[in-house]
Amino acid sequence: MDAENGPIVLFSTWFKEAQAAEINDAGAMALATYDPTAKRISNRIVFLRGVDETGVLFFTHRDSPKSADLLQHPNAALTFHWKSLRRQVRMEGFVRSATTQEVNAFFASRTRKAQLDIWASKQSQPLKSREVLVGDRAAFEADDQLECPDHWCGYRLVLDRVEFWASDRDDSHDRFVFEKRGTGWGETLLYP
Repeated sequence: MDAENGPIVLFSTWFKEAQAAEINDAGAMALATYDPTAKRISNRIVFLRGVDETGVLFFTHRDSPKSADLLQHPNAALTFHWKSLRRQVRMEGFVRSATTQEVNAFFASRTRKAQLDIWASKQSQPLKSREVLVGDRAAFEADDQLECPDHWCGYRLVLDRVEFWASDRDDSHDRFVFEKRGTGWGETLLYP
């Protein structure tokens, strides 16, 4: 724990350990958003695509329910759970759009199949059959140089609260939270 350095240094250390210990997807994180019209909270798994002092970066379809929620209510929460390490990190803050350069760079880094999937997806819309999706994907296969589509976007969770939780084999828990205070971070030990 080190309030002077803030939570990103510790998170980065824990994340590297999770990448080595988890069988799959150490970067999987539960994203919770709020739809003020329906007065409903939604939660789903998205993938960490970058983290630094400016926040946590992830990408999605602009027409997805999560994007609609974030447009109406730009506050969100993320949770990482690394079962094999007996650790959890909860992050909260407000969300802002990723830059066009970040979105384009991420799209360019994806495999050809992933790029085709991004182009073909009408995320969360009803799908008549898997064959329809395969056909939609095939419609873009002739294009050798796919550019990032307008419906692809990214978000950055700008952190104002980060909570760390760890358990040992004897089921003893440690819990502490970093909270943004002005330009720095305050740190508090919590009861488990």
